[in-house]
Amino acid sequence: MKMLKTLQYNFLKINTIGTNKRCLWQWVDDTFNSLDEDRIKEIGPNLACAEWLMKNGAQVRWKGCKEFVSHYNCLPNITSCNLGQFLIEQVYAGKEASISHFRI
Repeated sequence: MKMLKTLQYNFLKINTIGTNKRCLWQWVDDTFNSLDEDRIKEIGPNLACAEWLMKNGAQVRWKGCKEFVSHYNCLPNITSCNLGQFLIEQVYAGKEASISHFRI
């Protein structure tokens, strides 16, 4: 919901001011990659991080699991589980991920 409000606000701001000097990509990047504190409070930092990673094409392996999860819809259902049990142990962000340029 917060993202939709941000999109609406920024769209109206751009169209009403008309002299926005920021490029479209920067606006999209800021809107979709901004930190969502409400989402972190709702589902916890590990699931929120996993959501963001998967939206950007990465795969996540939970602590105690052998397989990577690569599809956003395969994340745990937040209403039917203990969210604290899901801890990110490993992330794979290959060349197909939009965040593959980040290295540790």
